[in-house]
This record gives sequence, structure tokens and C-alpha cells, in this order.
Amino acid sequence: MGKIHLALLLLVSSLPVLAFGDSVLTGRVLDARSGVAVSGAVIAVQGGSVRTDAQGRFSLRSRSLALSVKAPGYLRAEVEARDAQLVMLQPFEARALYLSFWAAGSERMRKRILELVEASSLNALVIDAKGDDGQLSYRSSLAMPTEMGAQDIIPIKDLPALLQSLRQRGIYSIARIVVFRDSAMSRARPELALKTPDGALWHDRGGMSWTSPLSPEVRNYNIAVALEAAQAGFDEIHFDYMRFPAAAELGYGGAANEQTRVGAIRSFIRQAAQRLAPYNIPVSVAIFGYALWEMDDIQVGQRLEAIAGWVDYVCPMLYPSSFEFGVPGMGTPMRHPELIVSLSLEQGHRRMEGSGARLRPWLQAFRDYAFDRRNFGDREVWDQTNAADSAGSSGWMIWHPSSRYALSPEVFGELGEVPPRRPAGAP
Repeated sequence: MGKIHLALLLLVSSLPVLAFGDSVLTGRVLDARSGVAVSGAVIAVQGGSVRTDAQGRFSLRSRSLALSVKAPGYLRAEVEARDAQLVMLQPFEARALYLSFWAAGSERMRKRILELVEASSLNALVIDAKGDDGQLSYRSSLAMPTEMGAQDIIPIKDLPALLQSLRQRGIYSIARIVVFRDSAMSRARPELALKTPDGALWHDRGGMSWTSPLSPEVRNYNIAVALEAAQAGFDEIHFDYMRFPAAAELGYGGAANEQTRVGAIRSFIRQAAQRLAPYNIPVSVAIFGYALWEMDDIQVGQRLEAIAGWVDYVCPMLYPSSFEFGVPGMGTPMRHPELIVSLSLEQGHRRMEGSGARLRPWLQAFRDYAFDRRNFGDREVWDQTNAADSAGSSGWMIWHPSSRYALSPEVFGELGEVPPRRPAGAP
């Protein structure tokens, strides 16, 4: 079967069914490896969901013939109701490469990346569903993308087929959705965009314009894209640029204070998680690395505690190049890149305790731009992934903006136990 998704062991038993009424579903969820109860697992059926208690037990009424089970750190399971009395979830940690908007449309680049995944312990791909400029990489059934010019280029001609091919290879698929950095919507709908004090579209250093996190229409559009990605068959939804831009001069149309910014970001992820709940797939979000260290919102609305309670994975961008001021106890990021990772994750674990979410960092595979301009090759990547594993992260994701990885399979194959592969035919 392949490298991931649902390696799941089920012990089968009968459940009592009420005549002309709902089935009474009672059961327990355990870790397939250790036999330990999985608390906080989400059991979803048509029409609702419940969470397991501290002993991994659940009980609910439903007429559904099937249910799904998810928990951070495990592969999602789909179970027939009659087989749900004891569910054994398979532990899983995504070890992913990023497949960019343009790389997704290049057969040559896809082939090279897939060869790297197949030859190593890598088991996942993060794929742009909505890219950095607001373009959708697949043909959408929504009206807005075409109206806004966000379908001018469609690199993924058949998204369900691509996802099915990854599933057959056992590769876990993560849909990256760039949320508020959206030049396509900003140009087409300037009333939804962030503007300079003189009323012009504001652009960041990359030349991209942004939509307002305060706009209900902007939020609903991005959630609609996430729902399409879930319907297409992605294993996980990952929100990036889920923040205000770091630009103090904007004022954000009334969101100049921290409380309003944090409230807007928390409101979006809460709404997105609730709308995605029927699919019962993991939801993750990228945040700045410094958000693990700073107790405020670092001026962009990202306060760790306000986000962690609504997602399955928090994904701090722990790129050593982005830590201009270092971190407490280590002020020279390029001297020991692995310490940026390990110290940051230790800090994040302390602050997220009890949230139910897990940490899965973004790690650097691109050339340093802030310090000594070194290339990040096998040694630098291994140092980071090894540090993340040692610090107890729930996997990691490797970032190169153009997906040009100058890495050998051995750098990943040497990292501990090879993650489980997806069983054949698993959802």
C-alpha cells in the first residue's frame, strides 16, 4: 500500500441498533502502536461529531452507516459503524516537501520530486491549491476565481487524478491555501484590498497586494477554496499567510490594535475549522517562527494561544535565515541552525500544552538571504530535521520557494524509523 494515510487496525464487533431509529454508537479509540487511549479524537458522522474522553471512549446516536476518526499525530480512519467499537489509530508524522504552483504543472519537476520521495523516508507533499498571488492551481467550480482572473493559468489539469495517483503511491497530500495575500482578488475587487493612506493598493516587498482579513467576503471565499480542496481529496488543509501583513503604516481599516487583529485571525480559523468539520480532515496553519517566542501578536494577528485551539497542527516557519535577532540563548542562527529549531519547538511545546494541537515546523532548504548566503544542502537540512525529531515535533515540512531541492535521498533515509505507508485502498 503506500507511504501513508490510514494504516489502521480495526477490531470488529456489533453495535446495538434501535428499530426505526438511530444507531447507538459507542466505542473506544486507541493508539495502534502502544495501545494507549487517544483522548480528544474527533468522531464524525453525518450531522455531527463528538470527541473521545480521557479513556478514549465515545458515544453518540446516528443513522450513519460510517464514521471517520481523526486525531493530531495519527492517520485519519474511516470506519463502518458496525466496526466502530474499538478503533486502533496508526501514528503518523508527515515528512513533506513543498510542491509549488509552477512545479505542480511541470511533469519534469513533479517526476524528480516524486523520485526523491519514493527513494527516501519522505511521505507527504504540500501542494499549492491557491498560490502566493491568488491564482488557483486547479480548475475551480466557483464563479469568483474566473471573474477575478485567478484561473488564467491552471497548472494542475486534473486535480482528483493527481491526488488519486499520490494516494496510490502512498503519499499524503496537503493543500496549501494562501489566504490574505491575494493579488488577483485585490486587483479585481479593490474594495476588499488593503490600501496605503492615500488610497492606492498596498504592495509588500514581493510586489504582492493583500486582501483585508476583516472582510467577511474575503474569508468566505478562502473557506470555499478550502472546501473544494477537501472535496477533491486532499488529506489535509494548510492555511498560509493567515495574518495581516507586517506593515505598521496601513492601520488595517480599524484593526490597528492587537485585540482586533488577533480577533480577526482567530475568527477566520474558527470559522474555517467549523465549515471543514464535515470532512473531518486535519487542518493546519503556518505562523511566523517568532510567534512561538513573543507573547503578543507580533503586529500581524498571530498569537499562538488564540490559534492552537482550532487546528490540528501549528506549523511555525523555523527558517534560520528569518531569525534576524536570533533567539534567547542563541544569537547567531547560521552558526547552529539546528538550535533555532530545537529551542523554538521547546518554547512552542510549553505554550501549547493542553491545546490538543501539535507542532510541525516548516524547515529551510533555500539559500540563506540574511547572514552568510550559504546554500542549504544535505547537512543543513539534516541538522534541522534531526533537531525537529529530537524536540518531539509531529513531523516537518521542507520549503524551497521554487521546489528545486538539491538534496539526496540519503539525508531523509537516515532519519530514524521510516514512517508508515498508506494501506492499499485506504481513503
